[in-house]
Amino acid sequence: MVAPVEGTNLSPSQVDAIGQTLTSAYQAAQSEPVIPLGAARQAIEETGGVQNAAKKLGASEYVYVTAVRLETRIVITATRYTSDGGVVHTSKMTAANLDDVDLTAERVAKGLIAKKPEAETGTPESVTANESKAPNQTWTKQVPGFKAGLVYPIGWGKTIEPMMTAGFDIRLEGKDKFLEFGVGLIIPPGASSKLSYGGVYSELGLNYYLTQNSTAPYLGFGLMPRLMSRQVTNLAPYLQGGVMFFRESRTRAYVDIRVAQNVLPVGFGSTYTYDAATGASTSSEKQNLYPTEVSLQFGIGL
Repeated sequence: MVAPVEGTNLSPSQVDAIGQTLTSAYQAAQSEPVIPLGAARQAIEETGGVQNAAKKLGASEYVYVTAVRLETRIVITATRYTSDGGVVHTSKMTAANLDDVDLTAERVAKGLIAKKPEAETGTPESVTANESKAPNQTWTKQVPGFKAGLVYPIGWGKTIEPMMTAGFDIRLEGKDKFLEFGVGLIIPPGASSKLSYGGVYSELGLNYYLTQNSTAPYLGFGLMPRLMSRQVTNLAPYLQGGVMFFRESRTRAYVDIRVAQNVLPVGFGSTYTYDAATGASTSSEKQNLYPTEVSLQFGIGL
């Protein structure tokens, strides 16, 4: 049962609107039925109290709600109780105005049911007006984590061995985009491979979300300055597409498909081999290649 809202500095019609919105949000957020607001109000009038009304109506739990209008916002506080009056969880959020109550009520209801802080109940679609204000800095989230991947270099006439990557990654996320910074290792398959390379990479990229859902695809571009085993410096701009999962959660998962182009040559030194059985020797000349790297990367943000 959701009790009628106790309002301060609000008109009766505004209080009723907040109460009905929160009751509907609570019903939508859980599987069990919620007692209609009119029946709850009548039972409270007959019994003289919220807890007694809940017992009379056979409610297993009840929610007590207050709404206080201040100068520029409405503070909504809801507490979930067991039928005998034990506190289960309290949820509190601020609505910028009555139009913002719909999203606020949804977040409050989810917080009460999941027993989570309100910051963990939001999705990109349910950011309230107060949360979206830049001065509060809640529009930026830091998503640090780790990622690993497989890289397939295209040598354009030469066969270059695939590589692995592993590194640290941090994403600074806004509503519709994020900046990406990373450092890590490019691990070659082994010293015995003639056309192979590896080293240390860094990356800086900008990505844009295509949707504002919990699971959101994105497109982006960036630059990878690197120190490679075949030469001192290397530079590779890239384009990528990916999908971010669980955007509303602190723990994320994401997958990227990236295409990078080496704009500085990757130098492969000359090699010399000797066959003891035949006494023959072979050598290869030094060559510079500009591989195109296609990679598949998996990451976890913590």
